[in-house]
Amino acid sequence: MNNGSIACFCPPQYYGDKCEFHTDRITVLLHLNLSQSIYPVDMNVKIVLKILVLLLFNNETITNNLFHVRPTAEMTIYSKKMMHFLYSHSPQFLQHKKQLYMPTNRVHDCTICFSSVDGNKEYLRHIRQVHGNDRLFSTHCPLCDSSFIFTYSKSFLHHFRKHLSHPLADQEEPPLLFSNDDQMKVDNCNEFEHELLSFEIETRDPVEELKKHYTGMLLKLREGHVLPGNVMKTISLSISCLLQTFSDGLLPKLNLDIDNKISGDYNQHIENILFDISRNEHSFISSCQMYFKFVKPIEICLPTGGKAYYVPICEVLLNLFQKNDLYNCIKQEKHYISQFQGQDILYHYRNAEIGRQHPTLKKKDNCLLLQLYSDDLGVVNPLMGRSSTHKLTTFYFSIDDLPARHKSSLNTVHLLLLCTRNDFEDQRNRRILFRKLSEDLKHLENNGLILPGDVNPTYFTISTLCADNLAGMLRFNTLTHELGGFTCAFNYGYCCRYCLTNHRDMKTRYNETQVLIRTTTSHDLQVKQVRNVPGDKKIYGINEESILSILPSFHPVISLPPDIMHDILEGVMPKLTACLLHTIVSSRLCSAAQLCRRINKYTYGVNDKQNRPPPFKEKDILDERVPGKAMEKFCLFLNLPFILYDIVEKIPYWFLYEELREIWDVLYCDYPRKSWLSTLEETIWEFVQLFQTIYPAQFIPKCHFLIHAARNIAKYGPLKRQMNLRYEAKHHLLKQIANRCNNFINLPYTISRRAQLRQCYELMDNNILKPDGVSGKFCKRRTISFKQTIQNAFHADYRFNYGEFVQCVKWVTLDNVRYKIGDFFVFHLMGGEEIPLKNSFFPAVENEKTTLVGQSQMEWTKEDVSHWLVENRLEKYVQRCIDEEIDGPSLFYLSSKSIEELLSTISDDNVCKKPTIGAKTAFETKLNELKTTVFSANNTIMTLNEEQSNLLMQQLESKETRSLSILDCFNVDSSYHDDKESQNQKSPSIAYTYHSPFHQFVTNINSPRLNGASPYPTDQQLSNDVLTSHTTPQSERKFPLIYLLPNFDTSFELAVQNPSPLEFGPRCRKKQQLVKTIRDDVVNTYGSDFYPTSAEFDRMVVAVKNKYSALSRIFGDDMGTLESALKQQFSRDRHVYTSPSEVVEKKRLSHGHPNSGRKLKFLKVDLVTHREYLADENEQSEELLMQLEKQVESMRGIMCNANYDLGQVKTKMDMTYSHRQRIIKENKLIKEILELYPALSVTTIFIREINLHCDPHYGDIAQALKSNCSKLVKALDESGKENIDEEEKPFAVLEHIIMKRFKHSKKLLLNHEPIDAYPMVQTQTTNGIKYYSIVIEYNTLIMTNSQSEALSILIGSYNLFNIKYPDKIRTTLEVLNGLSFKKRTFSLSLGAKRFFNEHKINIGEL
Repeated sequence: MNNGSIACFCPPQYYGDKCEFHTDRITVLLHLNLSQSIYPVDMNVKIVLKILVLLLFNNETITNNLFHVRPTAEMTIYSKKMMHFLYSHSPQFLQHKKQLYMPTNRVHDCTICFSSVDGNKEYLRHIRQVHGNDRLFSTHCPLCDSSFIFTYSKSFLHHFRKHLSHPLADQEEPPLLFSNDDQMKVDNCNEFEHELLSFEIETRDPVEELKKHYTGMLLKLREGHVLPGNVMKTISLSISCLLQTFSDGLLPKLNLDIDNKISGDYNQHIENILFDISRNEHSFISSCQMYFKFVKPIEICLPTGGKAYYVPICEVLLNLFQKNDLYNCIKQEKHYISQFQGQDILYHYRNAEIGRQHPTLKKKDNCLLLQLYSDDLGVVNPLMGRSSTHKLTTFYFSIDDLPARHKSSLNTVHLLLLCTRNDFEDQRNRRILFRKLSEDLKHLENNGLILPGDVNPTYFTISTLCADNLAGMLRFNTLTHELGGFTCAFNYGYCCRYCLTNHRDMKTRYNETQVLIRTTTSHDLQVKQVRNVPGDKKIYGINEESILSILPSFHPVISLPPDIMHDILEGVMPKLTACLLHTIVSSRLCSAAQLCRRINKYTYGVNDKQNRPPPFKEKDILDERVPGKAMEKFCLFLNLPFILYDIVEKIPYWFLYEELREIWDVLYCDYPRKSWLSTLEETIWEFVQLFQTIYPAQFIPKCHFLIHAARNIAKYGPLKRQMNLRYEAKHHLLKQIANRCNNFINLPYTISRRAQLRQCYELMDNNILKPDGVSGKFCKRRTISFKQTIQNAFHADYRFNYGEFVQCVKWVTLDNVRYKIGDFFVFHLMGGEEIPLKNSFFPAVENEKTTLVGQSQMEWTKEDVSHWLVENRLEKYVQRCIDEEIDGPSLFYLSSKSIEELLSTISDDNVCKKPTIGAKTAFETKLNELKTTVFSANNTIMTLNEEQSNLLMQQLESKETRSLSILDCFNVDSSYHDDKESQNQKSPSIAYTYHSPFHQFVTNINSPRLNGASPYPTDQQLSNDVLTSHTTPQSERKFPLIYLLPNFDTSFELAVQNPSPLEFGPRCRKKQQLVKTIRDDVVNTYGSDFYPTSAEFDRMVVAVKNKYSALSRIFGDDMGTLESALKQQFSRDRHVYTSPSEVVEKKRLSHGHPNSGRKLKFLKVDLVTHREYLADENEQSEELLMQLEKQVESMRGIMCNANYDLGQVKTKMDMTYSHRQRIIKENKLIKEILELYPALSVTTIFIREINLHCDPHYGDIAQALKSNCSKLVKALDESGKENIDEEEKPFAVLEHIIMKRFKHSKKLLLNHEPIDAYPMVQTQTTNGIKYYSIVIEYNTLIMTNSQSEALSILIGSYNLFNIKYPDKIRTTLEVLNGLSFKKRTFSLSLGAKRFFNEHKINIGEL
């Protein structure tokens, strides 16, 4: 410097004589909020505030900062002040920072295995040596308050060493000056623990630890990565070389000779140990048995000379329950299952019918369930090709009481038995194979096992045996039928193991009421019959007694559950998918090549990528085949609506897809309800019937198995727990072992040994279950930085500790489900009964203010447009849009002038008031925002060269032309084009690109007239067009280049000369006449299924504009309003004039009006349907029949008298009972029967007939109904039920309890007029007295004023006249039958059974 002084140019964060020290810095952003201050806005501008900011530490000022604020400027201009507070990097502040952000404590117990450790360093050594290579490493830091879970040992060790770098880490606390008794006791206790720990350390053998760690390392390398066995020698040699190199480098550092004898001997000793363990497979397995409890498979010699290998299940269970997390998890799950006992939810097998009736579970409370699985797998020798496929039969088991979140893990599936398929097919081999398994299972069921920590034994029993029930026609794929002793052929005979239905009758049986269900009792009798008469195998579909019958608690009828993976995912689901894809191609909605391109180029979600289906080929669609695995087919099925979003509504029979989705949602549900099963049964009945009707050639036995799904859920609980999906994933490991080992001499031995080594590797850790709550890296975020909706959710969640900061992660794993940012999960079921809603599987277009799912804006109705107007605060134009019939397309193609006319208002004196500029601008802004959202900033583009544009302008300005020939004469190719080169093949051309919200069409339009040809058609061309139109069928005619309007009447011609809004305005007669006349003319000429394109609509509008130019004053210069009205008329009438197939028409009729979705409550039936007789009556002689007919005539004569003898009539009725049964069997009309037997119209005689021949309770049906209705009336919800008269109880119970329970309309049984041919009660009031008429086939049978008599005659008429219960009220009639009669001739439905069980009513026998 000039004055000789020294100046420092270093930044202010450096200090010291030589700037050798560096300060720490705190940056603060401040804004002064003066909105609530005492200073007004118009205060003096000269006022300035001085603000002093201090940085304090322990009430001591470290530094300060000063700034000035002018209030008048701060109130109008928002500004922030940034300031830096510097403080020294002194030891005092450094120690405070370390104590604040890096707290240190002394660790006493391991956070993984909970063994004692002596301090932090000992804990670090323990983690590194014992848990460093854990397969499922998971722990938190004991020195941090964070809840972050470390899943990698290396990252955890790195984090923990940061704590140890603190100078206070692992130091003892300073001693106190004065001690007390409590402190001395604590010191003595700590001293005892320290001595015990020192004793453990002294007794620890380092050589044994080395052997154990080395054996564990080999297990992790070999079995964790499925490596060949000879890799052990390479590993041992490499480690010995590494140790020698390490020793050579370490000894010089310790000033020791490299040739030190002690070091050399120790290295040699270690090398010998390593080579002894890895010398061969036998020595390695011995080490695994010593250190990791390896369970060796038992070899079973078979009579045929083969060998099978059985894994002792008792030893495996003992090893499993050594893991505390497994046993504790099962205990918690059992407690959770017990909460659903007697509830509507079927959560587990224990809550289902068979689980509640399981004999072992009834006797022993402390009992766990084992689920077995059997399947065949093929292993191919890569050296020999496919001709050398080795077929193996495998048996696995898992613990059925594990939670579903852990059952999906493959380490919970354990090998039980393994042999070749050829050996398993021999009957003698099977008996020997299952003998050892049966002994162990009986021991587990009778004696049990004493598990760790228990005093009393825990018992085990079999719940179910899962297997592939019907994978194909090959014998080795029908393992379930083979193990159950059922027939293994599925193309003939009685091939269903749930019912006795012949293969030829499966296509006509749609529900379980039409089939005979197999039971344990009937099956045992049939097995005895087959054993005595082998020729009866085909009658019952049983080949032999089940070989598994020797297993305890096993029966083939109740222990073989269905498998929805093979039945649905690989059966019905791909069949329906293939049929729909083939239908799309055959309906010409899309070509096979385009359909393959859609499927192959579809972008699947993050969670679906791993199950993406393989590439589709055109041959797959034409052959009606879906390639891929089960989950790949399922992934395609779920994403099918998104792939076909733009043509879904046009696909024939798409309702089959929707019904199957509804069925699958219940079948795959984790918590199915009993109350859902009746609805599920009806949906399956409808789906199976429609599928068989529409695609009869694609009907397979798996479609028939679907009708038993509802009953199987009631029997077994959630069918998801009985799936084979995870078991078959275990096959992949076995195949991988066989291919890696490359030893096919004794394949069952190789695979079983390696599978047990894999199990040994999985049980090495202290915990076998995957850790929960694992997440990504935590980061802090202020709570106020979230949106207000998220903050409200934080406040509403009582489990959330609402504070200033929250911990955020990018992913987290909970219950073995990984949640990531951007994923979508169902978290709530709508509806009071939590019934899954019917979803529309379409993409969602989300706007800032509204979300429309399943409907593009181009398909909006007038109601959707009104909804959009209301949400955008344009509600004053709703009525105007409704009057103008503005729908989605009309809204999107509104021009500026059309918007001005639409927003205009007409005053009372018929004066049109145009909208303000602001109103019009606001409407256009909202509409443009909607278009931008939908079209993604893409517009309709037409590119023309100079010659083309001149020609187009000439045609637009011409008054003579009737159409735009430049657009009319183009050859349109509407197919998809993959490459852009095809768009420029011909020149000149017009490229017309139309962008819709969800799809894009690119059309090349080539015009020969642009090259100098005449733009107008000649007379010869017009005559040819006319000639073609008369000789060509409607389906092949093309819309003309110049459309000629049809003729109108004189009144229309006069009105159109000077049109007025009163005649051609919205909903006016002349406008409707114009639109409908054009539509009728087009339909009559080109067919009812013809729908014009946009260019063809333009031709119609141009024709109207050229002929009636005055209409432009009403519809606008562009005639946009008329074009929208035409499009709406064509769209509305197209649905009415369509001619669907007969099946679709029946489907529509069953759902009410053809264009509505409301289901009909009843369908009129002219005659009742009679039941089939189970046994024929004894044939009667002609003489006896003549005598009976004489008695009938005599009885009719007696009834003609007013004062007839009732006793004589009763005697005659008893004598002629067989005659009445004969004519009823001939299905005579009810009217004819009443003419022959007029006595049946007498109430007392009719009830006497019921009491004599139908066996009611108490011998009197009226008394039975009165008694049971008195019991049921207590279940009424109404508060005034005690005021119900005794006489009114029957109908009150029928209407408010029975029919309300099953959601049946009371009009089907109780109504003022008959609506059906089936028996019903017609009520009428005369002189204040109610009378009840029983009407059958629209004929009055009896009239009475007693409700109990009316109800008795109603239900009794079904029995006397042998009338079949109608399906629509079948369950209600079954309940009435059970309340009335002791015996019945039909099987009760599931709903009726539940009704009687809930109300504890004893029902009659079958």
